[in-house]
Amino acid sequence: MTTTAADASVAARRLPLVIIVACLLVAGGVLFAAVREFGEDMQHEADYAGGTLPAIHTAARAGDTTAITREVSRGVSPDLALDQGEAWSRGMTPLMFAAMEGHTQSVRALLDAGASANARSTSGHTALIFAAAWSNADTVRALLDKGALMDARTEDGWTALTLAAARGKPECVTALVSAGADVNGRNRWGQTPLHLACQSGDPEKVAAVLRAGPDTNATENTSGETPLLAAVRSGGATEIISMLVEAGADVDRGDEDGVTPLMVAADRADLEKITALLAAGASRTATDRAGRTAADWAQDRGDDAGSAIAAQLRGS
Repeated sequence: MTTTAADASVAARRLPLVIIVACLLVAGGVLFAAVREFGEDMQHEADYAGGTLPAIHTAARAGDTTAITREVSRGVSPDLALDQGEAWSRGMTPLMFAAMEGHTQSVRALLDAGASANARSTSGHTALIFAAAWSNADTVRALLDKGALMDARTEDGWTALTLAAARGKPECVTALVSAGADVNGRNRWGQTPLHLACQSGDPEKVAAVLRAGPDTNATENTSGETPLLAAVRSGGATEIISMLVEAGADVDRGDEDGVTPLMVAADRADLEKITALLAAGASRTATDRAGRTAADWAQDRGDDAGSAIAAQLRGS
C-alpha cells in the first residue's frame, strides 16, 4: 500500500496524541502507587491508634504507669520487643516507647520492673537515643541514672548526643554533655555533635557542646565541612560565628573545594554573617580551588544584592 502525503500528515498529528495518552497512563500509575503507599501508611497509623500494639507497648506510649505495672504483674516481659510494624519501630521495647514520648515516670516504672536500659531496636536505637532526640532532659537523666550507655551507637553511628544536637532540645544536649558523653564522636558521615548543633542553628545547643571543649575544626567525611561552615550554611543565628571563633575555630578553613565561610555567606548575600566573619578576621582575598574569591561568589549571583556585596568585599 502506498502512503500518501495526507496519510503522513494524519499520522504526524496522531503521534503527539499517542505520546500524551502514554504519559497520562504513566502519571496515573505513579499517582495510584503514591496514593496506595499513603493509604498503607495511614493504615499503619490507624493500626497503632486502634491498639494493635501489645498492651504493654500501648501503655508505655501513653504513659499509663498503672497499665504497665498490671502487664508486668501478668508476666509480660518489660523487654518485649516488637517483631512487626513500621521499620522504625521494629525491635522497640516498651521502655523505648516511653522514653521517646518523654513519659519519665513510666520509664522509671519499667526500669524498676527490670527493663534493660541498653536494649537496642533493630536499627540500633536505645531508649536513651530515643529520649535524647525526641523527648526531654528528665527522661534522659532517668535513663542515665540506671546505667544507660551514653555513647551507644545506631547502625549509622548516631549516639544520643549527636542526635540530640541534630534534632533534640538544648537541655538534652546539656544533660548528656554534663554526664560526660563523647563530644567528638562521629556518625557515619563524620559529623560531630558540634557540626550537628551548628547545622541546627541553635546557639544554646552550640554553647552546650562548646562547654565540653570539642574539636572546633573537625571536618566531616563527604565534603570536609567544618562546624563554622555548617553554621554559615544553616542560616541559623549569627552569634554562633563569634562563639566558634572564640573557641578556636579557623575562620578561613575551607572545605575540600577550598570554599570558605565568607564565600558561603557571600553566595547567600547574607550581609549579617559577612559582617560577623570580617569582624572575626576572615580573608577577603582567599581563593577556592577554582580561583574565586568571596567577591566573585557574590558577583556570580547575578543580582543587585550580589553586586553590592561584591563591591563591598573588593573595597570599591
